[in-house]
Amino acid sequence: MPTPAAPPVEAPPPRPAFDTFDVVTRLERSGFTAEQAVALKSVLNETILASVAEARDDMALEAQKSAELIHARLETQHRQTSDLVKNEIERFKAELERTRVDFKYEQDKTNANNRLDLNLEKGRVKDIVQTQDARMLELKQDYQAKVADLRTQIEQSKLDSVKYSIGTLVTLLSLGLVVLKFMRP
Repeated sequence: MPTPAAPPVEAPPPRPAFDTFDVVTRLERSGFTAEQAVALKSVLNETILASVAEARDDMALEAQKSAELIHARLETQHRQTSDLVKNEIERFKAELERTRVDFKYEQDKTNANNRLDLNLEKGRVKDIVQTQDARMLELKQDYQAKVADLRTQIEQSKLDSVKYSIGTLVTLLSLGLVVLKFMRP
């Protein structure tokens, strides 16, 4: 057996936008009949309430459009930043691999030269090894600096994304509070 449906909950009638009793009294004093004064009061109240509702709806729509625009801009900037970081990482990886190959080549070349020259010029080999060690240290320091710079850029991008997200949230919260303030009597 079906259960009876609950009666629909009706919204409370909107509050008048002005002192309706005072308006009716003033209209009656000005020569309007009681029915005319009440009718005119009702028309004025409905017109004002409709204007307020329309303005509130327009403001809510503008706030929503603004929030959507900000969100779209943040998404675009995030994608661009992410793509830029990915491209930089890929470029750095390729450069690192080229350097690794070059370094391996240089190391192999040096080792071969060292083996050949070891019997002839022991002192000369020591100088070459010292030069290569200094160059390796310089390359290592250079790449460590590049890695540190890249990490700094990544952290800055993350921080920018967080700042823009917080700004969006604060904007949306502010717009929501403004809308709530206008919606409350």
